[in-house]
Amino acid sequence: MKIIHKLLSNCTLDDLSFDKITNPLVKHIRKFWNWRGLKPKGYKQYLENYQDYQDMDELIESVEKFKGIEDDTGVCSFSFPYRVSKPHVAYDDTNQGHDPLSVLISSCITYGMLIEQKRTSLTT
Repeated sequence: MKIIHKLLSNCTLDDLSFDKITNPLVKHIRKFWNWRGLKPKGYKQYLENYQDYQDMDELIESVEKFKGIEDDTGVCSFSFPYRVSKPHVAYDDTNQGHDPLSVLISSCITYGMLIEQKRTSLTT
């Protein structure tokens, strides 16, 4: 997988400003999620034929098209764009009982916590 975005471990404090963090998140969510019902775009149809670990290309596309800072710290098992991809959301929904909105919110919270951890390490 070709990484085309900045890695969290290489960020400066300036890279971690509110706008530089939130703008790519919002753009990514708007591109891949349907605002009605807050589910990934095409999720209902996708779920009708869902099988675990299918459509890895779609998952990789989500990661590659993310324009924000990629978490490479190893603290979280999956990065933000991976966690909000249709295959991962479907897995969490069908196997873990987490509805798509919960997955989106927890992904955003986790991403924010990682960013704040990096900001703290740069200021202390």
